[in-house]
Amino acid sequence: MFSFMEALVRRTQRPMTDTRLLPYLAATVRSARKRAGLPYSSISVHLATADGKTIADSTVARFEYAQRWPRDPDAMMIAYARALDTDPLFLWREALGAAALSLRRED
Repeated sequence: MFSFMEALVRRTQRPMTDTRLLPYLAATVRSARKRAGLPYSSISVHLATADGKTIADSTVARFEYAQRWPRDPDAMMIAYARALDTDPLFLWREALGAAALSLRRED
């Protein structure tokens, strides 16, 4: 039997497979970046790998077009927030609101 911490570590090592929120989050950050007139590079410059290299613009583009979750969604949202000079929670809240509206329409 696994301890709570072992289970948490195993959970965080798996890739995100639930993509239901991804299109709403991607649309939110894409429209915010475009409204601000910022290129992909303004986001990727705020992201860095463990060895200090910046993330490619294509990674940001794949996220914005809901093709795949980034390895660290929180780091991605913080990068958007820094580039847009806003709070990452605002971006999450806007995406969750759009998802909730969509779910209400389906009912």
